[in-house]
Amino acid sequence: MVNAEEITINIGKNGLSDNILNETNVVLKKYKKIRIKFLQSASERNNFDKAISLIISKTQAKLLKKIGFTIIISKK
Repeated sequence: MVNAEEITINIGKNGLSDNILNETNVVLKKYKKIRIKFLQSASERNNFDKAISLIISKTQAKLLKKIGFTIIISKK
């Protein structure tokens, strides 16, 4: 079984695009729990809580843990 620390989606300078949100949905369906890391180049680091809310609402996931600029989410 794969744990969340092994499945990571990195958000970089291109930010939270529709492609990233779609890929997050696909990966969540397969693994149920994933880690999303906001790199230093990610513009969303300034509005981190707003970015988390967007991810949660678009993927209908549940926030399990928030550590620095990394979150772990799971499918509801």
